[in-house]
This record gives sequence, structure tokens and C-alpha cells, in this order.
Amino acid sequence: TDKNEKYMYESNCLWSMKLFNILKELHCKKIVYASSASIYGDLMPPYVESMELKPLNVYASSKYILEEIADNFGIKNGIPMIGLRYFNVYGTNESHKKNRASMVYQLCQQAKEYGMCKLFKWGLQTRDWVSVHDVVTCNILCLDYHVNDVFNVGSGTACSMNDIVDIIRKTINKPIGINYIDNPYLDSYQNHTLANIEKAKEKLKYKPQVTIE
Repeated sequence: TDKNEKYMYESNCLWSMKLFNILKELHCKKIVYASSASIYGDLMPPYVESMELKPLNVYASSKYILEEIADNFGIKNGIPMIGLRYFNVYGTNESHKKNRASMVYQLCQQAKEYGMCKLFKWGLQTRDWVSVHDVVTCNILCLDYHVNDVFNVGSGTACSMNDIVDIIRKTINKPIGINYIDNPYLDSYQNHTLANIEKAKEKLKYKPQVTIE
């Protein structure tokens, strides 16, 4: 949601480019970097890597530009650049991210502390939630791939924000209320995400193992 273009482009583009150049000097043979499902914007899911991209906000635009930078860098220097378009990653050890932690983590914390979860009206937004353990596995699989490319890294399934609260209710076996609030980011918000992961399955042998439950 950050609208500071200078900060975002420095963070995601400039510093990545500086890192790529350092790695080239160190004779790095391959670079795997983090892109984002946000670059698909409000296109109709499921998202396929070959779609014409439509970023809705500054963060998404910076990731779109990063992919172009990485692809050009790889072609120029003969270094395979593999971009992973992470979908909604959640899982172990994300408490340090605070308000940037996944909604799964944040809703779990709200349920435990207040017995109430806060959702944008009416909790029908859907997400492709992917475990950090599956994301790590996909990164490791890239070690055996040697071509400039991008891949979706998701679970290939989606569920709504309401569904997440229902799963938490069942898991902790306690009543949990929902406070529906207006969405202040309507012009830059993805209402639905879902990854087509067939390309990653075929070329990387990626197979997500962790369900959202």
C-alpha cells in the first residue's frame, strides 16, 4: 500500500540491480529473485505467466520493472535469471514482519487476542495461499533450471478471507466474530488471486505439499 515511488523503486529495482552486478563480479552462475503475483493486477484469474501484465500499484509496478531489468541483465551477461512470482505466502517465522506479515498470520493473531477478525467487506476476496515451506522447495528446484524465465509460485487453489476465519475457528475451537470494514484501497486492490502452476510443475517439477488448513 506504500505510495512512495522513489522508496519502492530504490528498494525493489535499484538495489536489486546493484546486487546483480556484485554477483556478476563474483562469477555467480545463476540468480533466482523474488517477483510477485501483484503484477497481474485485476486480470481474471487463474493467472498464467504469458498474460499481459497489469500492475495496479507502486509495489506491483516496481516488481514488473524488476522482471524487465533481470531479463535484460541475464541476456546481456549470460547469467540465467529466474523470477518467482510469489502468491500469498504465509507460514513459519513471520512475526517480525509486523503489519507486512501475511493475512493468515494477522487473522490468527487477531483471533487469539481479541476473538474478532477484521476483514474488508464482505470477506469474499479470494487468495492463492502458499506455504513458505513450498516456496523454499520451489527456490531449491530452480538450482536445476538454466534458462531466463519466470514462474508462478502458488498452491494452485484459492479460498476467501471468510474461509480463513472459518478454518481458524475450527482449529482453535472457539467462536470468532468478524468486523467488516470498508476497503480504503479499492483503486489498487486485487480482489482475487489464483496461480496457474502448470509451468512450474512441468519445468521445475514443483508440487506444493502444504494445504491452507
